Amino acid sequence: MGWETRQGQRLQIKGTVWIKINTSMGDAVQLEKEAVEVAMVDISVHGVGLLSKTFLPKGTVVDLEFPGSALSVPKAAHPPDVLRITAKVIYARPQGELCRMGLIITEMDDEARRIIRDFASSRELRRTPRTPLP
Repeated sequence: MGWETRQGQRLQIKGTVWIKINTSMGDAVQLEKEAVEVAMVDISVHGVGLLSKTFLPKGTVVDLEFPGSALSVPKAAHPPDVLRITAKVIYARPQGELCRMGLIITEMDDEARRIIRDFASSRELRRTPRTPLP
């Protein structure tokens, strides 16, 4: 097993997300320019885990769109219909016939960050540590 490099606790989630090669990539990645539906398997305010039929090389920048309802939030909040974030592929490995990818989030607005943070904290199972961490 390799070193854990995640910056935060990721929560397992089953859902779909649409990914599209970010325009900043220009022609560096020769893939379809249309959005592709992939499976989202985990999420945090720092990153996203995906399973895809399409391999994306490390360093590929993508735009992700997923329904705000995928991250259920309290009814008092008014989540947007679609959350949009930009992320970069930091690893991609075969997993059966699919490709397991880890992405680090590079851009998202404050509302998306709040929704993801609220989603994570509402499902966090760890207790508050007895000693504050530095």
